[in-house]
Amino acid sequence: MNRIDLNELWIGDEVVLLKSNRKGFFQGFKNGKIRVKVNGSIIRTSIDNIALAPPASDNVLLDELTEETHKNSPSLIQQQQSFNPSIDLHMDKLQPSKQYDLPVAIIEFQIRKLKEFMEKAIHLKCPKVTIIHGKGTGALKMETENLIQSYEEYLSTYPINDGGGMIVYLNVNP
Repeated sequence: MNRIDLNELWIGDEVVLLKSNRKGFFQGFKNGKIRVKVNGSIIRTSIDNIALAPPASDNVLLDELTEETHKNSPSLIQQQQSFNPSIDLHMDKLQPSKQYDLPVAIIEFQIRKLKEFMEKAIHLKCPKVTIIHGKGTGALKMETENLIQSYEEYLSTYPINDGGGMIVYLNVNP
């Protein structure tokens, strides 16, 4: 996906937020920020954070795909009720079979799981999540902070467990 010129955008164009890899619809430009509607919420971002979404495949009608997905998936309320707003990134909790892998493979796995967790929390409009990263060398804590601060919905964090975890507050407009 290539970054785009503001003059190329039309209201309603499907775009991708590059930092979070979420799709939405261009809603306009106001006060120096691009407005993108994602899951019913308006996200304000810079032009550098968006790209035109790739076109839907010619052999799949988007409406049919969306309709089929809604038929077979639990409602948003059911998903919200079953979502655990806490993640423990210690490998013995996250994936015990990988706890003796190489450190670089472990941290990549932990960050991938954290990203999946954050994307789901944002999708489900969870305003507060808890992340347990441990103390260790501080590498995972730093990677965690960098990742969560990259989300447009990020508001603030509050340290817990004597610095071994954090509560993250999100602006998700429930």
